[in-house]
Formats: sequence, structure tokens, C-alpha cells
Amino acid sequence: MSDNYRTNYNDYTEDPKIRQLDDIYADVDEAYDYRSSGTGNTAADSRRRSAYAASSGASRQRTSSYSRTGSSYRTAASSRTSSYSRTGGSSSRSGRTSSQTASASRTSSRAVPSESRQRPVSSAARAQRSLNRKRKKKFRRLFLMYITILILILIVGAILFSSYLSSFENGQPSHIAETIVKSYASQQGIVDFISSNAEKTSLSENLDLVAQTYATNIAGKKISYKENSDFRPDSPSYDITADGSIVAKVTLAPDGTGSFGSPKWKISTLNIADYLPDAMSVTIDAPAGSTVSVNGTVLGSNYIVSTGVPEILMNSLQFLAESPQYDTYKMSGLLSEPTVTVTDASGSSLNVAQTDNHYVASAPADQAFIDSVEPRVYEALENYATYFIHMSFNLSNYIVYGSDLYSYIFGSETMDPIATTLYMFEDIESYDFAERSATNYVKYADDCFTVDVKYALDMVFTDPTYEDNNQKMDATWVFVIEPLDGSWCISDIISH
Repeated sequence: MSDNYRTNYNDYTEDPKIRQLDDIYADVDEAYDYRSSGTGNTAADSRRRSAYAASSGASRQRTSSYSRTGSSYRTAASSRTSSYSRTGGSSSRSGRTSSQTASASRTSSRAVPSESRQRPVSSAARAQRSLNRKRKKKFRRLFLMYITILILILIVGAILFSSYLSSFENGQPSHIAETIVKSYASQQGIVDFISSNAEKTSLSENLDLVAQTYATNIAGKKISYKENSDFRPDSPSYDITADGSIVAKVTLAPDGTGSFGSPKWKISTLNIADYLPDAMSVTIDAPAGSTVSVNGTVLGSNYIVSTGVPEILMNSLQFLAESPQYDTYKMSGLLSEPTVTVTDASGSSLNVAQTDNHYVASAPADQAFIDSVEPRVYEALENYATYFIHMSFNLSNYIVYGSDLYSYIFGSETMDPIATTLYMFEDIESYDFAERSATNYVKYADDCFTVDVKYALDMVFTDPTYEDNNQKMDATWVFVIEPLDGSWCISDIISH
């Protein structure tokens, strides 16, 4: 620092006020460092005295190097040196400058170890600090635990809420309809959906072919769904549409409950057969309790559309001792004529009669029964055919009195009889049956059976210009036992 005070005035100068302040600060520092050590008997005191002596010697050396000619400077330097020597408590004089003394003093102060300047800490303070550290550590641990538990609660709550929303959505019946719509988005999706729900459709033949044909007609169209007229809260029903046209009808049934008590639904029936192109539908009447199979597939109760007396016997019930109970099955979506088999409750095979797409199963009419009634059937056939050309007058013996058929032919209080006299029978030269048959005997009860009757009557007129091709029939006749005389008579005729 002394180098900064060199000038051209006798090679040295310095501000007296600054020098005086430096000396004061240096003396205070040195006095504090030396006297604070106590008795001076400790090793730290010895180190401080050695440091102080070394700094004093160095100061004297530096002071002598700054000696200059002139009594005024020497006097000032001697005065400052003496002042400093007295303050420091040493008899030796020093020629150090005030800045050098202050620097040495601060250097000596820094040389003292830091632990000697620290105040002793009591055991109570150390225990308190240790307790505070433990409390802080415990608080941090509890805070982290609380945050962790809160986060876990939020995660579990979010999962439960999401599960509840999913369960509620899946519990809506429309969810299944939406699933079907998604399945109908592609041709393969339609085929897979039909195959997985084959038992819920009314299809029993060539299922793969039907599904492929059905899917081809639908693929690429806009698929949607809507509630239909059969919709009920306990049995939801939807129409599946393709470009606005109905292509399927699905009915749902309850399937227990899911999570959170939400209801579950399943497909009960899937009707696509009524919407197949060029598909065949058939009905089958079978005695109640029978087992009905189509192409080897047993039909369940979901194929039954009605139960009661067969429709063919509806106009003859008043003449029967006991009305037979039949189930009517309906199957659609057949691509060819099916094979229908029926067994009764005991497992015995029943006869199945077919008229177009209508099948009727009944107990077998054994040959003995057929032989016993067949002559009566043919007599009734001939009298019925010739009555309308005014060649027979015995037809009333073969019609059940009081039946609708009897009133139609012979009249009643509300109906006029058929006027056979209007027919020009006198112009008939001869007649003959071109066809006459009675087949397919079906026994419904001990006092009721049906038979399919066909005939065609050719007539030769006296005038060659006359002809009549209307004398023919293809119908099922219902025979019952006449209450008056116990004979087999016709109660109803169902034309084909």
C-alpha cells in the first residue's frame, strides 16, 4: 500500500488524517487480538504473541527502508513509531507505517483459529437444536405421508368414478344396439355377429351362405338403430336400419346386475330372416308338448308364435268332444324347402302333412283307420262334385247339419241355398272324373280328421260349343262325427 503514496515530493508523502485513522484502527485490532487471549499461558496466546512479534519486526524493517534525509520526516516517523510501541505494550520501537501495521494486525487476527473465537455452546442448547431437527424431520415425514395418502385417495376415487360411469353406460339397453351398429360397419363384422348369435336367429339352414348374402346387401350403407313399436322397459326392442330401411330386429332380456347395481342386458332374439332377400317362411302346427325339428335343428319355444286349437279346426270345434291343443311354430329365412320332423311328448313320431308352406303334425292315422273311413270320403267326394251339375240329390247326407258349410249349400234362415236349377244340366250328355284323389289323412282326435281332396270333372255337352272347366277342386276337408247319427260328415272345407 505504501507504494501508492510515492510522489515527487522527497519520494514519499501521505495524508496525515488517513494515516492517523489507520494507526488507531490497527492499534485497536492488535490490542483486541492480543489481550482477548486472557492470561497468555495457552498455546493460542503463544501463537498470537509470536505472530505479533513477527509482524513488529517486519514493520521495523519496512520502516527503515523508507528512511529519508531530513529531520522533520525522521521526527514524524519516530513519533508515530513510539506511539505505536506504547499502544502495543512493547518497549521496542518500530518504524512501521500505519497501513503496514494495520495490515499486519489484520493478518495476525486472521491467523487465529476460528474455533478459538466461538463462544462455548451449552448442552441444553444442543439438545434444543437436536429436538428442533427431529421435529422438522417428523413434520416433513408426516407431510409427505399425508400428500401420498391424498394422492392415492384421489386416484382410487377417479378409478371408482370412471368405473361407475362405464357401468352406468353399459347398463343402458341402447348400449347393445350401439354395439350391433358397430358390428354392422363392415361385411365381415356382420357375418361374425350373425355367426356368434346363430341360436338367437330363426335361421337353421346354410347359415354361412345366408349370412354372406345378407352382409353383401348391407355392407357400405349407413347403419343406425331406433326403438320400435314393441319396445318395453322390461323387454327393449330395436330396429337396425341400413340407409333407413329395417334390416334386423333385436329384442333384449335382463341378464342380472353388474357393478354398482346397474342392470345387464343380453340379446334374446335376433330377427334377420324377415329381411332376407328371396327367403322362405314356413309355419308348423304340432300338438302341445311335441318336439319340432327343422333340417335336424330342434326349435325352441322362441319359435312358437301362438298356442291353441289349430286354425284348420276353428269352424269345427262345436262338434268335437275335446278340442286338441297345438303350438304353431314359425321359421323364416329358409333358402329351400325344409325337412320337418315332429315327435310327441312320449317320443313317438307324428305324421307331418304339408300344404304349400304350412305343415301340420298329428298322430299317425294307421292303415286300419284309413281303410275304415276311406269309402265314406270317396262317396262324399262324388256327391259333392255332381251336386253342382244337378246330377246328385244325396249331398246333405254327407254335410254336418248346423255347420256353416251346410247353410252355405242348403240355405238357412239368413242364407239362400245354391240354385242348382240355374245350371243347364239338361245339356249335359255325359261326365267323367279326370282326377279324383283323397290323400294325407291327419287324425287330430278320435272324432276328427282331415283329408286332402282333389278332383277334376270333365263334361260332354249336347251342343259342342258348350264347355265348362270350373268343375274341379283342391282343398282340405274336415270330417267330424255327426252328432245326429254318428256318421263321418264334412264340417268344413279349406280351399287351397
